[in-house]
Amino acid sequence: MGTADLWLIVEGREHDRPHYERLFESLPETRDLRVTIRLAEQIDIDHVVAGGKDHALALHDYWQMSGELKQSNRAGFRRIAFALDRDRDDFVGCMRSTPNVMYTLGVDVECDILNEGDLWRALKSAYGVTREHCEAIMSSVGDPRDALRETWNEWIALGLLATAIDSSFQPRFGQHSQVNIDVWGSTDPSAASKLRRQLLASSTPSDRRALESRVEAHMNSRGRELLKGRWIARYIWELVRRLLGTQIIRANVQFDTVVSTALETIDYSERWTDPYSQKARDLFAA
Repeated sequence: MGTADLWLIVEGREHDRPHYERLFESLPETRDLRVTIRLAEQIDIDHVVAGGKDHALALHDYWQMSGELKQSNRAGFRRIAFALDRDRDDFVGCMRSTPNVMYTLGVDVECDILNEGDLWRALKSAYGVTREHCEAIMSSVGDPRDALRETWNEWIALGLLATAIDSSFQPRFGQHSQVNIDVWGSTDPSAASKLRRQLLASSTPSDRRALESRVEAHMNSRGRELLKGRWIARYIWELVRRLLGTQIIRANVQFDTVVSTALETIDYSERWTDPYSQKARDLFAA
């Protein structure tokens, strides 16, 4: 582990490393430390290498059992921590409570980047457009994040309902909506009702009421933090294509480009980082 004071293990290749590097360079608790960031897939357990959250948590458990999450050296202590996507773990109730594991505020890193960054600046940079172009989008849908959250409200609710019934359903509901007309249009009541009946087929009336109440409470408390970042990015791409299609704009833009440009607009000194500061204090107090 070299001379690092903190090893931070992340799960995603695309945006996790630059996001967490900037975050930890800004937090008062970590900005003076030597922090090394590694992908979980770069580290094996008994010659087994994998990516994603499951492997990251397996690494955590392995090092916890061997007493290696905190190591002493001449300079003091070296620690290992993990920065993982929240997904729906808070809803399921399977988030780790150890000081060495921290989670995104929204469902994933890209969600946090698009929620905490300046979306309009990011959109202008990604697509090579101006404020006037952005105003055309704003006048049509308002804030794209809030618009998508409202448009896909039923799909998100069904995803939570399915996850509460059986967590193995979760990957299906990480995909684009299957109950909205042409994906991005209004909810198809028939498709939504059919899927809801399928999910609740084996539930008693009292169980259904409890599940739906639990889903509603979670949705009310989490808002647009329930939107996967790639959903937001793809929705913005669709809005640009539909509303600015007759304009001369940058061609062949990948839909997730806006995530990278949003990353450049984030102020890591703002209050949204407070939960990470608290987590860092807990980590170094342990």
